[in-house]
Amino acid sequence: MTDCNPAHTPMEEKLRLSRESKAEEVDSTHYRRIVGSLRYLVHTRLDLAFTVGYVSGFMERPTMEHLQAVKRILRYVGGTLDYGLHYKRAPSTARFIGYCNNGLAGDVDTSKKHQRENVLPR
Repeated sequence: MTDCNPAHTPMEEKLRLSRESKAEEVDSTHYRRIVGSLRYLVHTRLDLAFTVGYVSGFMERPTMEHLQAVKRILRYVGGTLDYGLHYKRAPSTARFIGYCNNGLAGDVDTSKKHQRENVLPR
């Protein structure tokens, strides 16, 4: 995928994948290697966190549809190689502000929304 066209977003809008896909199955070892590498990349590329987490749910029996979604992420990464987190030393205390939207997509197989409780240390 060295000379592929870059994608402007890591995932198609309103993409809905299912574990029960009827598409042709692909080599699960190859799929897991790619997704594993992307999971490692998420540590410095938070813009990939949701999408990589989403495709990680299909590692048991990946199909061509799942692989196409992973290839889209790779195309996005190829077009945004200069993105990442950079931490600078601050003379005073550092402040991190983050925002999260847990209701981005429902699970196609169970028709349930993903829910997570955020607990901050005291």
